[in-house]
Amino acid sequence: MNLEKYQNVGRSGLTNLGNTCFINSCIQILFHTYELCEYYEKHTLPNTEESLLIKELFDLKQLLWSKRCVVSPNRFISVLHDISSKKGAMSFSGFFQNDVTEFLLFIFENMHSCFSKFQSNKDIVDSKDITSICRNYIITLMKRGEYSKITSIFYGIKCTILVKKEIQINPELFFIFHLPIPDVPETTLENCIELYLKDEMLEGENGLIDPVTEKREDILKKTILCKLPNILIIDFQRFKMTSGLKKNQCMIHYDLFLDLTKYVSGEKHNYELYGVINHTGGIYGGHYTSYIKNANKKWYHYNDNIVKEASTQEICSTKSYCLFYRRI
Repeated sequence: MNLEKYQNVGRSGLTNLGNTCFINSCIQILFHTYELCEYYEKHTLPNTEESLLIKELFDLKQLLWSKRCVVSPNRFISVLHDISSKKGAMSFSGFFQNDVTEFLLFIFENMHSCFSKFQSNKDIVDSKDITSICRNYIITLMKRGEYSKITSIFYGIKCTILVKKEIQINPELFFIFHLPIPDVPETTLENCIELYLKDEMLEGENGLIDPVTEKREDILKKTILCKLPNILIIDFQRFKMTSGLKKNQCMIHYDLFLDLTKYVSGEKHNYELYGVINHTGGIYGGHYTSYIKNANKKWYHYNDNIVKEASTQEICSTKSYCLFYRRI
């Protein structure tokens, strides 16, 4: 991918129209997800409501990147409110506080429905090994018209394995890697991943009902990663219910480069960090900003209308909420 055309652009800020910092932070990173930009430029969108939202999104990118001044996203926000209302996604139909991951999911669901789907005429192979199960799962999604370029860029596949008398393997797509945080003041990204993949014993009321005996049975639950996406989005679960909803301020250390090869069989899985979304504040009020590594290899801090060059030392903090890694 030629990054020359992306150099020296994308350093303009966006006006906060009222609780739109989560939108501004998200779309600034999406505009620097060059794989997505390349695909959009090469394909024509169908004439649908979802396409109108995506078109407005990339029209905003073109406007933002053609100027070196603050740009108001009012047209995109207006279309977002309208389409959200029609789809029943009322969280995005007005100027409300929202979560960045929920907004990302809404945007990508609309993109997925817009972009052409992959088709497959391959046959399902009856096999119980995990590699074949994942392959069959992808083929099934293709046959249903549920696998698009967006899926291939941003979605991975994880398998939940339930161990009892027989082993049950359930593959499923994941878009955002929601990682739990250990109850400690300081930890690492790798520790969060290990906690996510830790075996879990489902016992008593948490056990699963056997369809034959209709009784609850204790079951060992395993989670493994079968396929990782080209763009890996990691979300730290900082908000949790413990005698009321609280924010976890744990300091999570992470590197600019991430090697996940040991978690996935087969080829190497090396990633480079290119975006971080921060959240300051508490449960019922806060502010989102983003750090982004541009094509010129420099980091910038995007705080609505203010864009400043940043150092790598300030990227990792207790405010880190979402990480964006690009496979290299």
